[in-house]
Amino acid sequence: AAARVQARDVIAKARAAERNLGRLPELLQALTDSLAPLEARLTAPERGGAPVGEAPESGSGLLADYRTLMSYFNSGGGYGAGGAEGAPTTGGLGRKSDLDAEWAEVRASMTPLLDRRIAAFNAEVSRLGLEGISLASVAPPQNFSPRASRMWLPTERMRGHKVQK
Repeated sequence: AAARVQARDVIAKARAAERNLGRLPELLQALTDSLAPLEARLTAPERGGAPVGEAPESGSGLLADYRTLMSYFNSGGGYGAGGAEGAPTTGGLGRKSDLDAEWAEVRASMTPLLDRRIAAFNAEVSRLGLEGISLASVAPPQNFSPRASRMWLPTERMRGHKVQK
């Protein structure tokens, strides 16, 4: 989303300055189209009154799945407050491992895609003499963790605690 926002800003500034847009609108559309399947895995689209059977395969998207797991880990009293009571179960830790693997797959697809699409957009921006998109502000973080998304999963605090079965 950050790449699209920056690209839209570049186009809006160029329009406001009555500058030539070149291929920028079509490059923005290509970026949007390329990211759509990956974004759908992260945040499933709102489906309004769609029947339950038509829900996306990954539930509500990877981010919502992490939030649900966080809630599971933090519910039940003690562990979320720092005690050993209510420590994560083997099943909960397995689910976290599954979500981490899915995130790694999405990230592995997203990073080269962003690199290619943003490089193409920035090449056109440079040709037109405009300021481009900053890759540092849109690339997925190398050390992503749910904590980086303002979610807490008790990864560090699990050491030394027994896992409930």
